[in-house]
Amino acid sequence: MGPLTRWKPKSWLILSMRKAKRIMGRTAAAPRMTKAAALLIAIGLSVPVFLVLTLVEALFF
Repeated sequence: MGPLTRWKPKSWLILSMRKAKRIMGRTAAAPRMTKAAALLIAIGLSVPVFLVLTLVEALFF
C-alpha cells in the first residue's frame, strides 16, 4: 500500500455550493435556513399530533 494521502474534495463542487445563486436579481436563501425551517415545522406539527393521539387513546382505549 502506498502512503496515506489526505482526501481533497472537488473544489468546483464546494465552490458551487458556497456561492449564492442570483436569479432575476434575487438571491436564494441559504440551504441551512431551509433545513432549520423544515425542522421547526416538523416539531411544530408532531407535538400537537402526539398530544391529540395520546388524548384519544386515553379516552377511548
